[in-house]
Parts: sequence; structure tokens; C-alpha cells
Amino acid sequence: MAMKRIATFALALLATVGVVAASAQSSMDMGGKVRADTPVTGGGADATGAHVGETFEKVPTAVITTTALPPTIRKVSVLIESNPTNADIEVDGVYVGATPVQLSLKEGVHFVRISREGRIPWERSVKAYNGLTVSPTLVEESTIKRDVTVTSTTK
Repeated sequence: MAMKRIATFALALLATVGVVAASAQSSMDMGGKVRADTPVTGGGADATGAHVGETFEKVPTAVITTTALPPTIRKVSVLIESNPTNADIEVDGVYVGATPVQLSLKEGVHFVRISREGRIPWERSVKAYNGLTVSPTLVEESTIKRDVTVTSTTK
């Protein structure tokens, strides 16, 4: 007899939950919360049909709100070298040191500029990931270009 009562209660509870889920849209207020004063009619029945058509009051137990989490910002280790060494390094327009240097950067795309006096600067967008090594060779400026520039500015 006790098992039959438990089974009857479980079926009634399942029926109530199913009806609450089906009627949740109509019994929600503007904030998305279920109103506690809205009666719900059970739609389930056991073998004897004892709970068909009974009315159950919803009892508010908890209001669940969700908040989006901020994206995870991951730091990665990047080695920046150059040939010749001791060249200035700028990452996203900010001076960070001279080569060679091990940097901790946010994962993603950064604008890297490596320059040294008498050499043509190396500039690239680089996608930083853990273990990345950047090692450009800086080319000497043309002596002809330098002579022309000096001549034109002195006259």
C-alpha cells in the first residue's frame, strides 16, 4: 500500500512538473520569473486516475539568474630576437625593451616593430601564441639613400 502511495505521489509530481514547464511561458512576468500565485492543473494520472484534474499551487523555491562570464584572457610567452641584437622592440606602439627578450603577451594579434639605427625597421602583425619565436634580420639602409638624404638636407 505504501509503495502505491509513493508511486501515485511521484506520478503526480512528474505531471505537475510537466505542466509547469509547459505553462511556464504563460505564467512568467516581464522579468522572466514564475509567478507564485498562478494555479497549475495536473495533467498526469496514475492507474486509478486519482490525480486527473486536480489543481496545484506553485511554490516558489528559487529564482535563477545567469550572468555571462568575461572571456578568459590568456597570457603567452613570446621570445623576440633579432640580427643584429640590441634592437628596440615596440609591441602595439609601446616600447618593451631591446632584443633579445622574453615577453609575456595576451594571446592574439599584436603589431610588432623592431628597429635599430642604420637598419630598416621590421614591422609585422604577429599572432602571439605560447612558444612563439620572432627573429628577423634587420637589413642595413642603403648608403646611397643616406648620402642623397644628407646632401638634400644640407643644401
